[in-house]
Amino acid sequence: MKELFLRGAYTAKLGPTPVDQLTIIVPVFQCAAYLPVAVASALHSSVRRILLADDGSDLEARGVAEDLAAAHPHRIRLLSSRVNRGTAANLNDAAKEVETPFFAKLDADDVLIPGYLERVFPLIAARPTLAVLAGHDLRIEADEALEFHPQSLPAIPRDAALRIMANAEAFRFIITWNPNPTSSGVIYRTEAFRDVGGFERNLSWGEDWEIWLRFARGWEVGYVDMPSALYRIHQQSATALAARQSRLCYGYDAVFRRAAETCPYTDVHPLIRRRMLWVAKLYVAAAARQLRKARRGSLECCVQALRSLLCAAGMLPRSRLPEEDRRDHARAAPLGT
Repeated sequence: MKELFLRGAYTAKLGPTPVDQLTIIVPVFQCAAYLPVAVASALHSSVRRILLADDGSDLEARGVAEDLAAAHPHRIRLLSSRVNRGTAANLNDAAKEVETPFFAKLDADDVLIPGYLERVFPLIAARPTLAVLAGHDLRIEADEALEFHPQSLPAIPRDAALRIMANAEAFRFIITWNPNPTSSGVIYRTEAFRDVGGFERNLSWGEDWEIWLRFARGWEVGYVDMPSALYRIHQQSATALAARQSRLCYGYDAVFRRAAETCPYTDVHPLIRRRMLWVAKLYVAAAARQLRKARRGSLECCVQALRSLLCAAGMLPRSRLPEEDRRDHARAAPLGT
């Protein structure tokens, strides 16, 4: 691991700005109330290309996206799908339209911190082996920051620790995921994103985490201890939905199983086993919640807990993602169950 100290005057000397080198992708699904402030924060940056990738939203949200694109035709381009394909597929398809060497992701319900992209972009631009660079979030409630007032948002700190990681050190960071990089404001090298195949389409949660494991096999990954975005917690946010539906265990399971499947570093395997034991506990807790609600899903969670324990015990490779198993189980259930 290489840990540097990012100082206020340092980045100005590093080289290019994100003006013509970076595209911002805003994946849109519903979020009509939050999309205007998210887009306003993107427009406040120096980035000239913004892609709104609508993923089968309702008429209200699609109308908001269309109005924003019409109001800023020289900077915003709307990519619209009439069907909902999921976050991974939506962003992968949007990334195919990117013509710049880098792109950043901004969720439609979050708010980009002013100056963040300009501050950190030279770091990834100056390092050809760095595939991804992320900061952390500042969490807000559903009714906060509904309008964009840059003067009231947190200022970018003058000093911040920068970690550049590869190989076993990168795997350890990704598996522990602490500190937790946020998905909004993360900068991807377009070449690297396409090289690893983009997001895993079979994941409905954690796809922007799992991809770091594939980056770590052939690229460097980076984390800067600086807030990149306000992360909004509301009833329809992906994390809140997954927690309410007892699906977080599926996302953690998929990520750690991928790590078990791909990690070539034997000294990291004990850490993966401990994380799989933790996933087994999550499945048991989810099963208990399902039992309390008299849902058939409790049995499946128990089965998945057993699989996680087996993986932790023997680092057994898997051939299917738990999310795929869950969907197949749902399709096989008799009508009316």
